[in-house]
This record gives sequence, structure tokens and C-alpha cells, in this order.
Amino acid sequence: MTQIYGHPNKVVFGIGAAADIGTHVGSIGATKALIVTHPILRELESFGAVEESLRGADISFHIFDDFEENPTDTSVQHGSTVYRQEKCDALIAIGGGSAIDCTKAIGILVSNDGSLADYAGMDNFPNELPPLIAVPTTSGTGSEVSPYAVITDTGTNTKYSASGWLALPEQMQEHIDSLE
Repeated sequence: MTQIYGHPNKVVFGIGAAADIGTHVGSIGATKALIVTHPILRELESFGAVEESLRGADISFHIFDDFEENPTDTSVQHGSTVYRQEKCDALIAIGGGSAIDCTKAIGILVSNDGSLADYAGMDNFPNELPPLIAVPTTSGTGSEVSPYAVITDTGTNTKYSASGWLALPEQMQEHIDSLE
């Protein structure tokens, strides 16, 4: 049985919750999502359930998995380019903190002009992100319930956070591994 918790955003939790992702993406009015995930997760049977759920809800999607364990500004820039080229209107993060942080940062860039470094700190970007759903596959980072996106600057080899309440995922699915 799935349960819903308030956080200030909606948290959907329970066995099989990720298999209902198509319903949740459809409820936010999206028609095409950029899924940001790790290549190894794409091979799992439970990932297939996510794809099937999206297809069943007539939500098309494009998968972006070209980012590092500690996402960099260049991979975020690349992801935002793919989002625009694919004409997406929603973001889905599936994975650990790296995938979720990368997705938030992509959302910041597709909604705001400039480079990601322009938005370092808290609440420094003016425009709302596209709808973002996070499906955490690990526990510990809390990225799925936080407004922070930690990114590595490739020019200085330092980390910074581009953060804001507008980057808080709208809805979250807990533990894709519970589908098996």
C-alpha cells in the first residue's frame, strides 16, 4: 500500500510507487520528460516498470545518463542542451544524490539565462524550474527532499551549491528498488 507524506512537497512512498510515475507526471501536465539517471539503473527490471508507466500515460521521454558521480557544470550544461533539443517539459531524476542534484541544476539552467555559477548560493535564480520528480534509489543524501544542487566547477575544481526553494522536487517516489 502506498502512502503519501507532506514535506512541504508531496512524497509518494511504498512498494510499487515508482511504477505509478506515469500518473504523477501526467498530473503535472507534462507531455515529455527528460529522465536523468545512471546507466546501470537503466538495466534493472524496475527501470522498465518506470518506462512502461510513462508509456501507459502517453508521456514520452528521453534518457540522459551522461554525467559524473559528482556532477559537473559541463554535464549540467550538456543536460540542459539535451532538454531543450528534445523539447521536454518535465524532469525526472532516478538515482542517488548525484542524479537528483544534476537534474535540479539542469532545471535551473533551462529556466534561467547564464551559467550555473551565476546562481551559486541560495535563491539566486528568479524563474521557476520545470516540474521535477525525484525517484531516489539510495538513502542518505536527502537530495529528493532538499532545495540544494551540489555541482563541481570544472574550471576551479571546487564544489558549490546552486540552491533555492524553486528547486525543491514537486513530487517524489521512494525507492525504485522496492519494485522487485
